[in-house]
Amino acid sequence: MTDPLPTNISYGTVNGRFATATLTTGDADGYPNLTPATGLTVTFTASPASVLDKTASPAPVTIEMVPIVCQVDSSGYLLGGDGQRGVQLIASNDPDLDPHDWTWHVTFLRNGSKPAAFRDFDMTVNAGVEYDITLVAPVPSSTGVSLSAAQSAELAAVAAASAAAGSATTASTAATTATAAAGTVATAIAGVTTTTLSAVPQGSLVIDIADPAYGLPAPGTASDAAFAAAYAATPVGGTLFCGDRDITLTAQQNISKRITLSGGRFIISGARPFLITATAGTLAGVILNNVQITRTGVSGASGSAITVNTTKVQLNNCVITSASGAALEFASGTCDGARINGGAYSSGHGGGATTIIAESGAQNDDIRVLGATVRHTGYGTAIALYSASSSVIQGCDVRGIRASPWYDRTAGDWTLFSGSVWRTTERTDVATNAVWVGGTSGDWATTKVEYPEGPTTTLSAGRWISPGDGFLYIRLSSSGDPNASFTRTRRTNGYGILLYSTGSATDGIENNLVADNYVEDTDGFGIYIKAGQGTALTNRTRDNLCVDVCKLGVAVGTLPFAGIATLGCESLIMSGDIVRRAGTTAFPVPGFYFLHDTVNSKFTKVQATGLRCEGASSTGYLFGLGRYMMVNCVTDSAGGTGYAAGTQVAGELYVDLIGCEATNSGT
Repeated sequence: MTDPLPTNISYGTVNGRFATATLTTGDADGYPNLTPATGLTVTFTASPASVLDKTASPAPVTIEMVPIVCQVDSSGYLLGGDGQRGVQLIASNDPDLDPHDWTWHVTFLRNGSKPAAFRDFDMTVNAGVEYDITLVAPVPSSTGVSLSAAQSAELAAVAAASAAAGSATTASTAATTATAAAGTVATAIAGVTTTTLSAVPQGSLVIDIADPAYGLPAPGTASDAAFAAAYAATPVGGTLFCGDRDITLTAQQNISKRITLSGGRFIISGARPFLITATAGTLAGVILNNVQITRTGVSGASGSAITVNTTKVQLNNCVITSASGAALEFASGTCDGARINGGAYSSGHGGGATTIIAESGAQNDDIRVLGATVRHTGYGTAIALYSASSSVIQGCDVRGIRASPWYDRTAGDWTLFSGSVWRTTERTDVATNAVWVGGTSGDWATTKVEYPEGPTTTLSAGRWISPGDGFLYIRLSSSGDPNASFTRTRRTNGYGILLYSTGSATDGIENNLVADNYVEDTDGFGIYIKAGQGTALTNRTRDNLCVDVCKLGVAVGTLPFAGIATLGCESLIMSGDIVRRAGTTAFPVPGFYFLHDTVNSKFTKVQATGLRCEGASSTGYLFGLGRYMMVNCVTDSAGGTGYAAGTQVAGELYVDLIGCEATNSGT
């Protein structure tokens, strides 16, 4: 259920028309034609993460300012959420909001990539005023790379300050002259900001990497020294401006102070491009705006394109592609307050990397992944937040997520280790998560049996273990020779969105929100929320759409493979989520699966409203032990029963179906 914003909030209107000048072969007049810029996405991101409406009726309210993502129509005109031309935005000067007099950051993506033709900028949106993006966007220079209006004002003010300092007898005289110069520059900028700049604050200097002082070489030439010099010259709170330039790196660059890295197309082979380690406190809060990174030439799991190991990092409309390893990695327990606003992220790892990952272990709080486009050209998972609380994954577009392939063991692979325990070298891409044993390759589909993992290399019959020493150990249920059997190992991944708590009692997942996401074409779960020893209270899902998900069916029998699944969530609130086709005829799975966690004594408690399952290859809704209140939920064209109890152990199962429907189900 959604409600309108409070009536005391005011709005402005933003219009826009976008086109490309193209030359058509055979055109009679010989002049370029205007072609609508279809496939363009325009995102408006408010500078405050939230605003307070203290005079709202019927009660004060805190409003989270999520990015507003707009499309353009076939004629290139900007569309609002109602499909009409023009978008209504909350007025940034609305006095009823705290704060007010902020700006909207306008960013562009075209078919998932950053277009060079449409430049990002900031603008105010005043109450009752109608704007046209073409009229308020900063005008690029005919040569070189254009700066935003705010950056140009800062540079002009800094130049004035330097000139004043050269002739003034005291520092105070220089500061007064700089203040006047900055005010003059800001006043001349119309339609971008209504705030007049005062003296440039300490640390607000904009450093342009193209300044000859830093020695930026031609594109394709190693630029590590130039980047390091420009970074060193950028003060805390300042901006390192890289614009539309191609910058080739050969080694990792460390960002250890609070700066804004603006623009730049960074290309690197092998090494991780950026490690962000700014110390918490005054040095935290690194921002990356419109940064593009392409990491190539890496085989195997070798870190990430960006690793974050500090708090309050923001990535706004960045495009990050990693040939191996994650595109973006948040370290365990050190990345509270991180923000991803828009942008496109991709990993091509051949073993099983996660494209955007918050690592497991110590807890991270308040991570927000908003409006990101995620693809995977290798194997792995799209978005995974381990050990995260008070975090949000919202408005993301996730597609084409593949699972690691089977690894087949052949005769002669196994050598006797001890007693009836045999071993073989571990798979070369990633560690084993599942082992299935059959008679021979010819009858494997009908004779296969999944083995559970054992605790040590002293295995009981029908178990396996991969202790990390480079070997996989197994003891057949018959205690025979595994060289006479057909064994396959598997890596469990290929998930769309994952919230996951591991083995620690302190790494619980609480108060998280997964909402308004589109997940399509995954081999594993569309969305999976898994509790561990830690608590898993008050997590929420809302209005997610999962289409053609969990296409490879059950990878491990102990996990609840389905379109959307939960394991051991103690208090989960779901509303409006839709699963449209889960599994296949060959690999059937439920649309929704709620499983208890007997290992950690977690029994699922779910309150669900308006869920919808369309075309699951198995049961529509499958319930493990726990308590469920299902209101106005629907299952349509399920391959099995509409609503069913799963395989149970001793315990309680209560399911209240209120106003629910099951139509066209197989049984």
